[in-house]
Amino acid sequence: MLVKGLKEVSVAIGDVKEYSNALDYIVYTLCLFKVNYIKIGIEMDSYDKAFSAVSSIIKTIELCSNRVNIVLVGYADWRDVNSLEPLKIVELAKATNAHGVMIDTRVKSGKTVFDNIQLNYLKEFVSIAHKNSLFTAIAGGLRIEHIPTCVKLGFDVIGVRTAACNGNRLGKISKDAIRLLKTEIENAIKLENA
Repeated sequence: MLVKGLKEVSVAIGDVKEYSNALDYIVYTLCLFKVNYIKIGIEMDSYDKAFSAVSSIIKTIELCSNRVNIVLVGYADWRDVNSLEPLKIVELAKATNAHGVMIDTRVKSGKTVFDNIQLNYLKEFVSIAHKNSLFTAIAGGLRIEHIPTCVKLGFDVIGVRTAACNGNRLGKISKDAIRLLKTEIENAIKLENA
């Protein structure tokens, strides 16, 4: 499906458990393609390892003339996958000069981000990220009924897949679903600003 006026492109490079030189190659190649955002899932259990990996990736980006925005992804189900908790991802983003942070689910079992993490934690995540000039994103099994909560929490970006497709998360993008999502987002923003 074509989206009129689309200007920005983001690419997820996966859920990173260990640093590899291949990451630098992938990131450098994406810089050459002039993508706007590179999302890196931080599936590491050590802050120091994550800091070293992200720092190396950022150094690679600095070699390119095209500046790419880095988004670090933490997982709402971090306990299940033994990775850094999302608030540590905010700290990591600040320390490495990343541009944004995202909360997603690592395990795609049908559980949503809200099944794995409390609203107060999400509110704190957004607040601390914004205080540190980071934009915030949320994803993870989100359905149309989650849109008002995401807007109320203050997330800058809401990521959906299943809610935008026919059938399941691997289905074809649906124009009707996109229209419904757009209307729900607009209504939630109006209500929040009223």
